[in-house]
Amino acid sequence: MKSFEAMGMAIGRDRVEHAKALHKSANLISKWTEPSTDFTDSGTFNPLDRIETIIETALKIGNVAHPHALAPLYYLAGRFNCQLLHTPEHHPCLQDLSARLCISIKEFGEMVAAAGEAMQDGVISPDERRVIEKKSLELMESIGLFTKMVQELSW
Repeated sequence: MKSFEAMGMAIGRDRVEHAKALHKSANLISKWTEPSTDFTDSGTFNPLDRIETIIETALKIGNVAHPHALAPLYYLAGRFNCQLLHTPEHHPCLQDLSARLCISIKEFGEMVAAAGEAMQDGVISPDERRVIEKKSLELMESIGLFTKMVQELSW
């Protein structure tokens, strides 16, 4: 999906309402939903393009760690009660897939053990919550990577 397509999906036909909320012209909002690859296109860089440029620049400069460069994405995901899962570039083989599945199963066991231990006394402390969250995120990332690997092998 291209950024202008994502903006078009989010904005829909309510360009005037979005323009009012953003204190921008309806024409600009419309242009955000059109391609802008070169001077012949009618669209313009939209907020997604700008965030992408910020992240790419931060990574290119190299003065921030990879997760910090992605902070705008993590912020938006958290703001709308979503989780962002990083899936690194990987070109798997079946042996890699089998190893990843074993890791995912192990991480599931660790998450269940942490949650079970925390719930024994009927109260989940802040420290126990952090451990459960950490184990859960590790599990989700592992499953996300496993799923990506399966998709890559299916082609």
